[in-house]
Amino acid sequence: MVRNKHIRLTIIICITSLMLSISLFSGNNIRDLLSLETSSNLISISLWNPKQLQTFQCPVRGDKWIVVTTIFYPTKAIYKFLNLTTQWNLIVIGDQKTPKDWLLHLSINSSRLIYLSIEQQNTLDFRILHYLPYGSYARKNLGYLIAIKCGAKIIFESDDDNLLETNDIYFLPKIVQQKHVPWIGFHRQRSPFINIYG
Repeated sequence: MVRNKHIRLTIIICITSLMLSISLFSGNNIRDLLSLETSSNLISISLWNPKQLQTFQCPVRGDKWIVVTTIFYPTKAIYKFLNLTTQWNLIVIGDQKTPKDWLLHLSINSSRLIYLSIEQQNTLDFRILHYLPYGSYARKNLGYLIAIKCGAKIIFESDDDNLLETNDIYFLPKIVQQKHVPWIGFHRQRSPFINIYG
């Protein structure tokens, strides 16, 4: 009788643990928690992700950042971003079609540049990576997060084919005060964020 109670209790605990695990790690995240490894006839289940994830360490710090994605070798726009009159840092987010030797084709000082290939991106511990499709400008979101982590107060969003007309990036007119920017950015609605596509 006591043994049956222990068995029932064990089954209830196992089912509860399984349900809790499924609810916490639903969808793709359960695959991150449990990984199956096969070696000849042996199958093992690991309770961790075998892929080594890294916390991003900023090699460059600054308060002004430009974020672009690219599938091409460095363009005229990239060179212009790196040679602006005022100092801006540049984050280039590669994609599946980006040439593997992209950095080798950059013929100027890249001390203010962070370039991340798809392979490098996939080693980072940003959860958003699971939701960013390949071949999409949505991958810029990773660039925004890295810029913020590296000290960004201002992020200039652009493309590798948008050639600036001048050698600098200009802001809103000086008559606009900082407290008014969210008001303008969201069509006269208060918000702490600026809608760059608005």
